[in-house]
Amino acid sequence: MAKPAHRSYSRYAREAAELLGLMIHNARIERNSTVADVAERAGISRGLVHRVE
Repeated sequence: MAKPAHRSYSRYAREAAELLGLMIHNARIERNSTVADVAERAGISRGLVHRVE
């Protein structure tokens, strides 16, 4: 299977993604939720939650 092409994102997009991840992480901690809890509620894998955070 071919490896996907590397994407280049603008500085603003990278900063926005980083801020979103931080906000998700902080909200999860405030609610005493685990990564598994968030993943189950969102219908995604725990690994994806980790990557987003």
